[in-house]
Amino acid sequence: MAGLSWRTILALGLLGLILGFGWGIADQPIYTATAGVAVESDSHGADTARLERFAQRGESAKVATKAAGLLGDDVAGADLLSDISVRPAPGGGAVIVRATSESPDYAAAAADGYAQALVDVEGDPLALGESASIPSSPSENRSAPRSAAIGLLAGLLFGLVVAIVIARTRRPAQGAETTGRTDPGETAEEAGDGGAGPGAPMLGSLGDLPAVASRLGLGVGSASAPESIAIAAVGDGSAGPDAAVGLAEEAAERGLRVLLVEADLAAPILASRLGVAPEPGLTDYLEGAASPREVLRTVRSEPGSGAAGFACVPAGAPGGDASIRGHRFVSLVGRLSRVYDLVIYSSPPVLAGEDAEALAGLVDAVIFAVAAGAGDDELEAAAEALRPARIAGLIACHP
Repeated sequence: MAGLSWRTILALGLLGLILGFGWGIADQPIYTATAGVAVESDSHGADTARLERFAQRGESAKVATKAAGLLGDDVAGADLLSDISVRPAPGGGAVIVRATSESPDYAAAAADGYAQALVDVEGDPLALGESASIPSSPSENRSAPRSAAIGLLAGLLFGLVVAIVIARTRRPAQGAETTGRTDPGETAEEAGDGGAGPGAPMLGSLGDLPAVASRLGLGVGSASAPESIAIAAVGDGSAGPDAAVGLAEEAAERGLRVLLVEADLAAPILASRLGVAPEPGLTDYLEGAASPREVLRTVRSEPGSGAAGFACVPAGAPGGDASIRGHRFVSLVGRLSRVYDLVIYSSPPVLAGEDAEALAGLVDAVIFAVAAGAGDDELEAAAEALRPARIAGLIACHP
């Protein structure tokens, strides 16, 4: 067993080395631009504590929403391209808005737009300060050797953790065998393995999505709700998109900023279902042919319905070499969860390849949309394919 553990550690360390080197070569450069917001001094002067308070207000949802409106028409669309931070200026008397983006032009525009939003929302004693200039070179120095070293260390550490887990899981099994306490007919689920086969909780049906949202804890201010969900069909493939659209609408009605992403690149259907332009889509972004702003759509609610709208990213045209297993998609997933309250991914079929497994490892939870005719065997196979991802439960997509 010791030999197996060391082989696991070395193999994962080598994998980390290769992935780190590839990341250092292929990763997109990041540009940073800064804009200033002057803070007029009061009778006591603009002290550090006062600047800190304005910096904290600058990172509020109200200012972010105002900035998104200044920079574009889509809900929170501007934040897809850049990360914003607001900090007191080292010399005092101002706060600094820092914007990062893959586009130098947009980094400058985002910094200026966010500074304007802060002034518009807070008013006196704030005023626009120094405007941002377009950065001429990346702010982050990409280094393939350094990334390879980091990848090697991360791989070795992960391999050590895996080896420890393997050792601990084997010892109880061997002890049970020697004491004769294991029932030969007992299944892994009955033994407390935590399997998510047919025993996964039933969240509700497609016709009762309010109950599903409540069981998931979806709502403004909820600390227990998942921030990202993959919905995968079991049985008829249309069950997944049906459940994803319905849950996005329900979450938006509860006041959440929701983004629906169609991650099934091989069989796109959401654009026609939602009545939005199909291209450019996620495929174009992953191939580097479109920016996040270009692939983002806003799904408007019907006038007078009382329902809220949400944002979506359609898959785009099928075909091509785009894959959700690449680093560009992984990076996008992390950024989207910082912008939206809930990101729902319409997953590829679980048993049709490795894409669904890769997506499941990136999100907080997976929900199975169970179509009519899907049996326990199919559900068990799907749960086993996505292990050890968290299976939050099932949605029944049949009468």
